[in-house]
Amino acid sequence: MNMNSENDHASEDLSGYLLSEQKRRDLHYHNSICRDTIQRLSGEWQIIGKYYQRLWFQRTFRMTEEELLARYRDLAYHLTWAEKDIEINNRALYMHTVAVEALHRDMTPYNKLNMSQHILIQQQLFQ
Repeated sequence: MNMNSENDHASEDLSGYLLSEQKRRDLHYHNSICRDTIQRLSGEWQIIGKYYQRLWFQRTFRMTEEELLARYRDLAYHLTWAEKDIEINNRALYMHTVAVEALHRDMTPYNKLNMSQHILIQQQLFQ
C-alpha cells in the first residue's frame, strides 16, 4: 500500500505540468515565432557588432556610433528574450511529457488488481 501512496504522491506533484492540447499547440507556435525572430534579427545584430565603429557603416545606416550601439543592445535584448522563451516553452513541453509518462506508469499496477481476492460488503444506507 505504501508504494501506491508514493506513486499517488508523485503523480500529484507532476499533475500541475499537464498541458491541454491547445496549450501545447500554442507553445509550439510561440517557439516557431521566436525562432523566426532569432533568424531575422541575428544577422543584423552580428553586422552591427562587427562594423559599428566604421564610418562607412554609420553613413550607410544613417546613424551615429551611439545610435548603432543602442540598436545593438536592443537587438541583443530581443534575441535573449526569444531564446529564453524557447527554453521555457521547451521545459514546459518536456515536463508535460514526463507527467504523462508518470501518469501512465502509475496506472499500471491497477491492471494487475484481482477483484476475486476482495470481499465486497453492502451496507445499509440509513440505519
